[in-house]
Amino acid sequence: MGVIGRAHAGMVFGRRVRVLAGHVAGLLDPRSRVLDVGCGDGSIAGAVMELRPDVEVVGIDVLVRPSTHIPVTAFDGGTIPFDDGSFDAVTFVDVLHRVNGVPIEPGTLDCAEDRVVLALSIPVLPPTVVLIQKLKSLTEHHCDFAKLLPAARAVREHLDWDRIDIQTKDNDFAAAFLVLADRLGLRG
Repeated sequence: MGVIGRAHAGMVFGRRVRVLAGHVAGLLDPRSRVLDVGCGDGSIAGAVMELRPDVEVVGIDVLVRPSTHIPVTAFDGGTIPFDDGSFDAVTFVDVLHRVNGVPIEPGTLDCAEDRVVLALSIPVLPPTVVLIQKLKSLTEHHCDFAKLLPAARAVREHLDWDRIDIQTKDNDFAAAFLVLADRLGLRG
């Protein structure tokens, strides 16, 4: 990570963790046992425990990182791997749990590549997967091609158009977008 990335990580990410941890810590009862769902690397939960040494936080995530700030248990995205009543409180911070109504499963991020974004290493889905999800979300109440066209144009050489056709075939609004993409020459 370069100098700018390290500076950003220290100033922005660190501040964000401190602010969120402060909010969460202020809401917890004394001696609470807390479950952090979708905890990531446990940065926020770890900061909560620094502010509140009387509190215990454990995490669950569909993607258990190799290095975490708290104990993290693998989670299938549907069934909490602890008995009912095991915790006094539960936190959800920045949790992506469904995309277009489909639960996020451990395999969902298998195709993601870790990229440094604003000094943070995060999993980033390939453009084909992102466009498929965007097209699947189109409805009669939300059908704005003006936002999708520039994005599709920018990554058109990296898109698997055949896969997009197959995985969006049941959405008429996606089909209309793909006809327009053909007519505009985006599909090569």
